[in-house]
Amino acid sequence: MNIDEFAQAWQQDNEFFYKDNSREFWDSTAQRFNQRFVNNTNGIHNMNTDGLMAFLQQRNILTAETNVLDIGCGPGRFTREFAKTANHVTAIDISSNMIQLAKQNTAEEYLDHADYEATDWKFLDLAARGWQKKYDLVFASMTPGISGIDTLLKMCEAGKGYCFMSGFISRKDEVADQLHRVVFGEDPKPRGKHLYYALNILFLSGYYPEIMYNYSERKQELALEEAIETYSAAFKKRNAEDNGLRDRVAGYLERVAVNGTIAEKACSKIAWIIWKV
Repeated sequence: MNIDEFAQAWQQDNEFFYKDNSREFWDSTAQRFNQRFVNNTNGIHNMNTDGLMAFLQQRNILTAETNVLDIGCGPGRFTREFAKTANHVTAIDISSNMIQLAKQNTAEEYLDHADYEATDWKFLDLAARGWQKKYDLVFASMTPGISGIDTLLKMCEAGKGYCFMSGFISRKDEVADQLHRVVFGEDPKPRGKHLYYALNILFLSGYYPEIMYNYSERKQELALEEAIETYSAAFKKRNAEDNGLRDRVAGYLERVAVNGTIAEKACSKIAWIIWKV
């Protein structure tokens, strides 16, 4: 496949997985999304954060001199950690609600090391901002903000050191997988193709990306109503105009709930891709 074929395949996958990737959607789901990473005692719960920070520091990519651009920062799970070490972090997200949560989740003593802005990476003008070749590390973790060849290579334009992106290669969750079959009448599609496309586009564009794999396991219990809202929001990205979606989600979860609770166990394989610009 040539670079145009990889780009086209990526676009087609996005049209399937993210029919609703709007600012309004992410604003509406921000609080529920935040709760998946926040607990009452330790603040933001990051399964792989410590390992990632150590990896970047060992390579001298993350130092006290580093300026970081965090694309699709969400509720700030990585922004906060960068702010503890880096010279400065610019955190952007399409959702203003996510940005507010990121500010709240960043400890006050580190706020001077971070700026937050609600903006769409896809349409951001690097030249007008003076962001071309500005950042030592351009970072994008688990975000649909990197949605194709243009947004991927835009990371390279903003970077003067390294770029990093990550995403799921595979994920197994009995509740979510079976619910997908009930809601859509088919097995979940394989994850991680966008990373395969990105890896090949980067190589064909003259970069030499490295890829590493990490495994994680997450267990949690959700109250039935919270589970209905969480899964409905997640599936809404697939088809926002499906008016019966929430009812199908609720019907299945009500049948499998135990004492009003849904128990989740998700096993994931996550890829890190890093490249020098």
